Amino acid sequence: MEQQKNAQKVTYITAGLAAFVLVAWGASWLIMAVYANRDDRGVVRRMAGWFPVGKVGSETVRYSQYLRARDAIKNFLNSRAVQEAGGSGQVITPEIESSAYERLLREAASRDLAAEKKITVTDEDVKATYDSFVEQASSTVPDVKQYIQDTFQWSVEEYQEVVVRPQTMDDKLAATFASGTDGYDQLNQYFSTRLQEPDVKRYLKFN
Repeated sequence: MEQQKNAQKVTYITAGLAAFVLVAWGASWLIMAVYANRDDRGVVRRMAGWFPVGKVGSETVRYSQYLRARDAIKNFLNSRAVQEAGGSGQVITPEIESSAYERLLREAASRDLAAEKKITVTDEDVKATYDSFVEQASSTVPDVKQYIQDTFQWSVEEYQEVVVRPQTMDDKLAATFASGTDGYDQLNQYFSTRLQEPDVKRYLKFN
């Protein structure tokens, strides 16, 4: 009986060690897939989308946000609009990826500053900005909804959340610096300085 108990104990310990090794291997693989390879396969998207890839103050940029931005660039480069403009065959370069990443960090800095200034953006604010954009674009883009779908493969709601909401936030923040274009100039200068501060963390590399 004692021998059987010892055998079961060894089995449990062995199984526990095997499970630990498997989990450790899986975690290491995901870390490499995200931070070294910027892997966009489905399994990585599902399991590592929450991984932090950047931080500005209290605001975090997640891997899912980075992949969404990269997907949008890929879709844009392959869109009919780009092809008709003679830009077919373009591919995403590390420089383009880095630029998209820095844009996400800038948006994080915007949210961080908005929290400091206690500025919020409502759904009504976003809709007003979007309606203004549609009105301005209507002369050259008759069906803006279809254009967004064809160009970025986004719904209007996704476009509003990813593009229009950050722009609306910038509009409000710029107004706290100065009126008109001076406000945007000062806001951009603020971001240039802010993104070089020690609490800004960049976890992705593109060289």
